Amino acid sequence: MNNSTIGTVMKAVFALLLGSLFLFACKKSKSELKMEIHNTTGVALVLVNNQNGQRTAIGTGETRQITTASEIGNLSIEAPASDLRTFEFERTGDRQYTAIAYLEVLEYRISGNGTKTAKVSFTDDKGAKVDLPTVVLPHIISYKKYALNKWSLSADNLEGQGSISIQVLVKGKVKSELSGPQAVAASGTIDGATQ
Repeated sequence: MNNSTIGTVMKAVFALLLGSLFLFACKKSKSELKMEIHNTTGVALVLVNNQNGQRTAIGTGETRQITTASEIGNLSIEAPASDLRTFEFERTGDRQYTAIAYLEVLEYRISGNGTKTAKVSFTDDKGAKVDLPTVVLPHIISYKKYALNKWSLSADNLEGQGSISIQVLVKGKVKSELSGPQAVAASGTIDGATQ
């Protein structure tokens, strides 16, 4: 072989090796996804990779960089068993997700004893207040998959006699019950614990 042939063979071998390294790097980068997950739920969570069982703790308010071969759909969230919320991921950017929490069903049951009407006001977690028209008792207000961190509801007895009461239910379980002669207010956190 002459020098020209050896040079051509060496260039071909070098190009082949360089191409193989490039393909390996591309394949590796495609199989590993880097994601950033932020926990805004107010409780410590565990992220579970459903393909390999790997578990990663993420405290409240923390952000974790996760490198995985899985898409976000292959990750699930474990929360304390006492928490009645549903947890899921919300995409906030390219490979950025926030763990969020929802109540499945939040229900207010307003009733009267000796009174038939009430004025009801509802304040959401952002401080927006809604005054409902006069309601006939009993009256039920319910929310499905409603993302509330704090809530409050008040009911005023419009008839000046009897009493009025509010039951707060989460997933069908009574979390608080309040009653009074003229007005009652129920407020608390998303898990139904009254303040």
